[in-house]
Amino acid sequence: SRYRFIGGIYVNVYFNSAESDEKWYKTLVTTEFQPPFYIFGPVWTVLLVLNGGAAYMIWTKSGFGEAPLAFVLYYIQIILAIWYVPLFFSLHKLLGSFLVLAALWSMLCIKLIMFARIYYFAGILVVPYLLWVTFNTILNFSVYRLN
Repeated sequence: SRYRFIGGIYVNVYFNSAESDEKWYKTLVTTEFQPPFYIFGPVWTVLLVLNGGAAYMIWTKSGFGEAPLAFVLYYIQIILAIWYVPLFFSLHKLLGSFLVLAALWSMLCIKLIMFARIYYFAGILVVPYLLWVTFNTILNFSVYRLN
């Protein structure tokens, strides 16, 4: 299915480039609040699982037909999250990855509101993802400015 395909691309990009990316990442000038490199993969994984759980709740509550815009936003933010990883860690495009995170942040804000209106708890599951993207956007911009 398309979900396994998208998930496969994400996992492939992450695992095939992790070692060289870590070497590059260690050369960056970073801020005091920079988490260790190994934190990013597990955090993104947990957040994407929560995000998928929220989408599943919306699907079971209203189905695709009754919440098409919510699912369009869900798919857009998945694509943005997938684009972020190679842009930052493999292609080393600091400004481009910041712009992707800013777009992702905007999508998550709108999606959180839409999900919460359909099913409140599904909206709550998006909050940790939004908080991490907020932190990551600030962090990414800081790294961009310092390098």
